[in-house]
Amino acid sequence: MTTFTKTSLFINQAPSFGFQYGEDELLAKALKSGFVKKTGDDQYEMNDNYESKDTSPICNDCGETQQSAKFCPSCMTELIT
Repeated sequence: MTTFTKTSLFINQAPSFGFQYGEDELLAKALKSGFVKKTGDDQYEMNDNYESKDTSPICNDCGETQQSAKFCPSCMTELIT
């Protein structure tokens, strides 16, 4: 079982999102998606059975996700899938 605080969740997961979210935003996203559940005061347990439903292409340079584009509109880098 993996547990996080808000800060440790940010340190662990922010690079995956290109640091586009702050601690509060990333925690809200993790809770809403079911990646973690709150178990105590600033304690969150990771869902070991979590599977991301987001299959949007991700820009390898800036981390932006796009719904339907070949190039990232933010930095014009070719997207990876």
